[in-house]
Amino acid sequence: MSLTSKLLYFAGFFLFLNSTYSSYQLSLPIKLAGFSSGSGLPLDLQIEAIIASLLVLTGALVDIQASKDRKLGPLSGLSKEAVKILASSPLKEIEMSEATNENEIEGFTGFDSLENRLNYTNWNAKRAQFTEWLKEQNQ
Repeated sequence: MSLTSKLLYFAGFFLFLNSTYSSYQLSLPIKLAGFSSGSGLPLDLQIEAIIASLLVLTGALVDIQASKDRKLGPLSGLSKEAVKILASSPLKEIEMSEATNENEIEGFTGFDSLENRLNYTNWNAKRAQFTEWLKEQNQ
């Protein structure tokens, strides 16, 4: 970040902080008295907030412009072959049919996550099953 963008960020943040605190101080007596303020914020606070946002935006644009001249980071000095090695995936490819067969052997289907959600559970049927199970246990 350049010094110019830091100064613009700081000035914009300070103006935002000042306008926020001023609007709070302005609304405090109105809240304590129990009145409803229909007039909104004064014009000077609105202008201060707009100037603050413009300063922060300008700081961001200055920072973007200054970052075009920088190096891209630790990978910028690497060769193309080294970047290919770093970008290659260590994950093993699998066949979807093999994964589905393994799940079906274990007793799972692709719809178990949908069918067993709490939102779709029929609690009355679950209670009936539980009472039947209790009756079987007591006999």
